[in-house]
Amino acid sequence: LLVPVGSRAAAEDPDNYRKLAGMVNPANLSRTINTLSSYGSRVAGYEGDAKAAAYVEQQFREIGLENVRVEKFRVTVPIDKGAEIAVGSVKKHIYPLWPNLVSTSQLPTNGLTGKLIYVGDGKLANFNGKQVEGSIVLVDFNSRAEWLNAPRLGAKAVVFVAADTTMRGEAEAKFISIPISIPRFWLSREDAPAILAAAAAEEAPQCTLYCDMPWETRESSCIFGKITGTDPKQRDQIIAVEGYYDAISVVPSLAPGAESACGMASLLELARVFKANPPKRTMYFVATSAHFQALQGIREFINNHIDDWEPPSLA
Repeated sequence: LLVPVGSRAAAEDPDNYRKLAGMVNPANLSRTINTLSSYGSRVAGYEGDAKAAAYVEQQFREIGLENVRVEKFRVTVPIDKGAEIAVGSVKKHIYPLWPNLVSTSQLPTNGLTGKLIYVGDGKLANFNGKQVEGSIVLVDFNSRAEWLNAPRLGAKAVVFVAADTTMRGEAEAKFISIPISIPRFWLSREDAPAILAAAAAEEAPQCTLYCDMPWETRESSCIFGKITGTDPKQRDQIIAVEGYYDAISVVPSLAPGAESACGMASLLELARVFKANPPKRTMYFVATSAHFQALQGIREFINNHIDDWEPPSLA
């Protein structure tokens, strides 16, 4: 792809690639990553997702892509509208986790009440001597799949205490692909001490959880623009470069997605490089959302345009 208009000899010239690679500006990459990750959660349909779409559209236009268009589509996602844990006079914000298939951590309007117990990393031995059935269980986030011992023993809900550091595998173990209705929440390190202190009392205290997390169908966007190829014989051949600007997290409302933003930062920088060095073939730059909803964004784009595309002539 990194070959502008020129002869075959020029295309094979290593200096040509070095020139193009040298045009990539790390400051631009950094700015895009920092900007996108400053928008809060970029889960498709969340406010940060809409801000990211507006930013990408603005960048496409500033770069000078032709025929920049925005196509809206509908995506269904779990929306965190607020959750809280209350133990006596102590109240702290908590965050519902990603649903178990379709079962969110939605609770009744008057909340869910039970005895609060703490079981460390969730191993069975840690439940000894505790009344688990009907309880609300505090467990360390870095508990692998041991946290499942709590619902197996009859717990009403699980609240994970955030770790200083963790890994993706830990997060993926905190939701499952069957709709088990066990509400699960994340408690920050800053708010954890007061709740852990209450759970350490000689007699397990009463605890109430509140959570509003419905499924909602919201709007998201595909944004795209093009650079027309310079060669009259090859400009009808299209090269598409696609990236996604949304993000994902085991805690939907905490998904700043700095790592995910790297792809969009790269796509925007490629667009700048090719705008300054137009290729022979036409290029589409496509930015999509809902990547983590079964690639819905790119599927929507393809469904909208596939009938317009024809294979290039081999003549």
